[in-house]
Amino acid sequence: MLAQEMTLSERLRALSAPAPTDFYEDERQGDLDLIASHAPALFGDDGAVIVMFSGPECGSCGTAWTDLQDMAQAQGVPVRLLDTGEPENAALMQALTLDTLPSYVMRDRLIRGEMPAFVLGRYLAE
Repeated sequence: MLAQEMTLSERLRALSAPAPTDFYEDERQGDLDLIASHAPALFGDDGAVIVMFSGPECGSCGTAWTDLQDMAQAQGVPVRLLDTGEPENAALMQALTLDTLPSYVMRDRLIRGEMPAFVLGRYLAE
């Protein structure tokens, strides 16, 4: 009976413990580690703040790139385009576990898929 009481006590403590506040911490850290390990290939010597992956099969990438360039110019930050038509860029995108075009990379986040301009603008302003 003592073992059952201990189990009950442990269960009660577990129920009263604070809930974890960041359910995605491990995933986020994994993304940050991936970005850091590929930073030179991503951000280059010009210190791009955001990198956009584009490709020949992406119908919306031209507009997305133009929008990103306009926002970056308005905010005075460098951006970089990586074309997945080039094998090394396609391999880099795959290594980052990105599978949608356009996709974006910043030093603190991977952004899968097309983002509304106001969201990218907010990210660039951070």
